[in-house]
Amino acid sequence: MKGELKFFSNNGVVRVGHIPSDLILDALPPAVYKVGFSEMGGFFLEHFKERLDVPPHLFGTVSGRADKIIATYEAREKSTGALLTGAKGAGKTMLSSVVCNRLLDKGVPVLIIEDAYRGAAFNEFIGNVGNCGMLFDEFGKVFQNNEDEADPQDQLLSLFDGTGADKRLILLTENSSHMINDFMLNRPGRIFYHCEYDKVEEEVGRELGAHRKLEQPVIEELVTILNKSREFSFDILNALIEEYQRYGGSVEELRKDMNVPQDIKGVNEKWVVNRIAKIPEEGEPIELVIPRKLNTYREDYTMRVAYQEEIDDTHRHWDENKEGTQYTGNTADLEVEHIVKKEGNVRAFFNPRNRILVEGELVEEEPELDYKTYLAY
Repeated sequence: MKGELKFFSNNGVVRVGHIPSDLILDALPPAVYKVGFSEMGGFFLEHFKERLDVPPHLFGTVSGRADKIIATYEAREKSTGALLTGAKGAGKTMLSSVVCNRLLDKGVPVLIIEDAYRGAAFNEFIGNVGNCGMLFDEFGKVFQNNEDEADPQDQLLSLFDGTGADKRLILLTENSSHMINDFMLNRPGRIFYHCEYDKVEEEVGRELGAHRKLEQPVIEELVTILNKSREFSFDILNALIEEYQRYGGSVEELRKDMNVPQDIKGVNEKWVVNRIAKIPEEGEPIELVIPRKLNTYREDYTMRVAYQEEIDDTHRHWDENKEGTQYTGNTADLEVEHIVKKEGNVRAFFNPRNRILVEGELVEEEPELDYKTYLAY
């Protein structure tokens, strides 16, 4: 079928041709498109995929966060932006892909922008598309500031404001938030959400381990390694599980032979110490008596915990005429590598040098001190 005959006039030149009716679209079908540009034809869309690739099982907070972003986009009358920053393999791409697929389920097309397109012509083209999702992967890297020209991110501000008739869901991924324009950070009018990923979520480790039918002690060992690490990607988690299922034994010992070196992070948090116990060489833990406020502080990302323990008869050096139980002061330095257990905000540290077990709870604000409250910094 030749289609309808049309006349095309451009700069005084008239062309005649037939347009097949099946090529005329009243609206952009829901699919994933890449934005392109040619000098002759200007901006265009190239069909990329029907959907973005996501695994059949989702772990951690990704599903809940995706639902929340979609619900906010639908509830607002203007465009909604979501910035996803953090380490590679920590979950940014997963969340953005899930959000895009859920947009497609609602009949909203998704545009992927891989080049630093901006300016009036680009904004007009996007406006002609209508309601859509826009995914800018590695946004800061693609839209880097060049001292010889205006900041390319500045030129997108009006597009991100989304004050036109159509609204868009704009997703930006970037490893470092330092690559993002100051006029976008802390500006929920332009970027409503900012999801930060320093590494794989602890929930992902637990849920994936359970899904792979690991025993609970093995899951706890995986989560402990995760919490000790400054960076920990989904690939590393998956590789450790794969290696354990192949050989068994200690996950920590398996890690030492793998290409997943443990980058120990420092302790940089405020803790309330709930319990301190001395672990004898043999026998059960003996809880220490601490009759005064704990004198603690942080130095170089180390928690230094001061404590008192009773001195036995073999170490008495005080006046023989002095009555009552005598105590000596001591300190123990706790690093992240000393974590032996973590449940929610509660963590347990064991320093083998002092044989001190310290259980503490992460707090946002420093509580009012009393004789039962001990702080670790």
